[in-house]
Amino acid sequence: LSFLLLLFFGILITPPQLQLYDKLRLGVNNMHEYVNKQYLDVAQRVKSVTPENEYIIVIQENWEPFITYASQRKTFILNHMNRSIFSCEMVLPYAFTTVTGPRENPDTQKVLACYQRYEEVSPSVFKVFK
Repeated sequence: LSFLLLLFFGILITPPQLQLYDKLRLGVNNMHEYVNKQYLDVAQRVKSVTPENEYIIVIQENWEPFITYASQRKTFILNHMNRSIFSCEMVLPYAFTTVTGPRENPDTQKVLACYQRYEEVSPSVFKVFK
């Protein structure tokens, strides 16, 4: 009798749980692809052009620290929450030598304008010079 009950509940309960697991797994895979595509590639490029003792400035719309974590560099993240208080005096005294952000983004242009010159070393990655 207990075997029949286990079989009966296994047939009723297991398939919906497997469907939920498949949906969860799909969501995790999609997030993994998104992070790899949007952030980790950029982080590797940033890490390759920024020595360990130098800092990076990341321009993002949302505060997502994936580039910071993957590049293993000290970072200033400029986003919509702190854009109104940003000034060149905030970054020039420090060893920021790399800026990453979309070229057409006004925040990227604002940061690049703080430096005497800059060079785009790869898409969305800029080396800046005081």
